[in-house]
Amino acid sequence: MSSSGYDTLSDFKIDLTIDPIQPLNSIRPTQGGKFSITNQEEFTPTPEMEANAVNSAEQSAMSVNTTSYMNMMANEFAGQYLPVREQRRAYADQYYKALGLGERYNPADFEGQIRQALNTSSVRSSSRKVRS
Repeated sequence: MSSSGYDTLSDFKIDLTIDPIQPLNSIRPTQGGKFSITNQEEFTPTPEMEANAVNSAEQSAMSVNTTSYMNMMANEFAGQYLPVREQRRAYADQYYKALGLGERYNPADFEGQIRQALNTSSVRSSSRKVRS
């Protein structure tokens, strides 16, 4: 007798009771009061930090200076240097064809490919070695 999914799941039924969520006692905020800082230390950057800061500032200034030039180059030569969309489609078509996507196979073609692969000398010689 076959059982339905509901019958199968009902075999795993367990009695489970969950207590309702209890509200938390609210915490009263503390207002006022005093605090003090003791043993205050001044931050002194290391020489490496100072060198990194100088390098970062130079790189930022260089980026700001070259951004407008790069934007102008992109606008001027976008049709000549950047055939990105067409090249991406060409690569996609190349991979699509190489993987055999979109082609329909029937079982006879698949069986023929397997038989052809099994009839090669390297496969036969390796199968003989395994059997011996």
